[in-house]
Amino acid sequence: MSATNQTKPLIAKGVSFGQLTRRKDGAKDFQFVIDICTAQAERGLRRAEAAREKVGLAGFAGVLGPLKFSSLDQVDNLKTLQEIVVALEDK
Repeated sequence: MSATNQTKPLIAKGVSFGQLTRRKDGAKDFQFVIDICTAQAERGLRRAEAAREKVGLAGFAGVLGPLKFSSLDQVDNLKTLQEIVVALEDK
């Protein structure tokens, strides 16, 4: 894992989970968390797609294969998506 990839979170800059503590409405808190996770996933998918373009299908398959995935559509959590993005960007 390269140093530059470690400092690039999937979440967009300027969004803070600390904002949850300043909110009073639990439903809005829940929607806020959903919005943050959605933004993280969208950004991660864009980064993965861009990295896939650079490494080609063979490199892409080389990263997904050991994880038992054949496509990004099978990734069901942000941690795994981030691991894939970092591996692709490091190639």
